[in-house]
Amino acid sequence: MHSKPDITDKVGKIIRSVISCEEKDERVLLHIILSNSFQAASLVTIIEDEFDIAFDDDDINLDFFKSIHRIVELIAQLLNKS
Repeated sequence: MHSKPDITDKVGKIIRSVISCEEKDERVLLHIILSNSFQAASLVTIIEDEFDIAFDDDDINLDFFKSIHRIVELIAQLLNKS
C-alpha cells in the first residue's frame, strides 16, 4: 500500500525525470511539461508504469496537470480500486 506522502515523493521524482530542470515549484514544472505534448504523454506513461495503474482517458485533461495534488489523488483512487 502506498501512502499519499510516498506517492507525492515518487510523482515529484518522476516529474523531475521527465524534464531536466532545476525548478523546485511543481506547478511550474507541470506547466513546462504541459507545454510539450511529448513530455505530457511521457509523464502519464511513466506514472502508469511506476504504479501499475491505467488512467481513464477522461482523467487526462488540463485539470490533471494543474497540481501534483490532483495527480496524487487520482493515483491513490486507482490504487485503492485494485
